[in-house]
Amino acid sequence: MRFEPHCKICKSDYAKALLYLHHCQKYSYRQLIKRDRHVLSINEYNLSTHFHRHVEQSDIDEVEQLKLQWSKTS
Repeated sequence: MRFEPHCKICKSDYAKALLYLHHCQKYSYRQLIKRDRHVLSINEYNLSTHFHRHVEQSDIDEVEQLKLQWSKTS
């Protein structure tokens, strides 16, 4: 991940979890905002910027590996 110190999501402990939910579980931006509003003060612009500018292919590969691992144990 290209860490950006001004990005709320990059600074949070939930960056990988949000990527997993968005990429693997197909949560929309609105679903992510509603789900995590008690933890993070984010909006659609924050999410869009983070996913388009700060997430790299290696991050996506990592969450896809997690999905595979979790689906094998279920």
